[in-house]
Amino acid sequence: MPFRARQFVAWCSARGFTTRLVIPTPPGSSRRAVFTDDGTRWGLARRLLHDDTLATADRVAGLLVVLYGQPISRIVRLTTDQVSQVDGQVRLMLGRAPLTVPSPLDTLLLELVRTRRGRASLGHTVNHRWLFPGGLPGQALHPLALGKRLSAVGLPGRVGRNTALLDNAAVLPAKVLADLLGLSITSAVRWTALADPSGNAYAAELARRAHDPR
Repeated sequence: MPFRARQFVAWCSARGFTTRLVIPTPPGSSRRAVFTDDGTRWGLARRLLHDDTLATADRVAGLLVVLYGQPISRIVRLTTDQVSQVDGQVRLMLGRAPLTVPSPLDTLLLELVRTRRGRASLGHTVNHRWLFPGGLPGQALHPLALGKRLSAVGLPGRVGRNTALLDNAAVLPAKVLADLLGLSITSAVRWTALADPSGNAYAAELARRAHDPR
């Protein structure tokens, strides 16, 4: 079930979100925030897509966060086996169903496959399948290291992920969200409920914020 990101990008941009949302999380988790306005997310996405002064690995990783809500811990475990080309389209397996990657992210992803290398490598890396190799031969990049790199380009990984998941959940059914983005169905249902302004979770959050001076 290929997914075209352009559709939800256009839809979310047309919505013009300007309100800060503090998202309640599943039981046992701390409160998570999203970007204070929709322009922050898309401004970061535009920079990552078009600023060729940034490292390709950082651009791809950041876009996986702000477009598809991927956690850093999962991004560093991605391999070249999860990237494919079918009928001229680039596809990425994040969950059970392939996600069709739009341009220019598709070009960046293929470039990363071709040029990926860690600090331990002198040239092109061919002896492992990690998309994000680390400093030790054959090892993936550590999540903390990638988190620092994304912070350096102005992307707070957790907040970016929350915002992307909320926006995706607003336009995708829970089952599709789970299959495409690699969420559990329970998590996908919760995000879908939070993104639905007619749902009880949204109403409860509005009530909570009304009594929360922050």
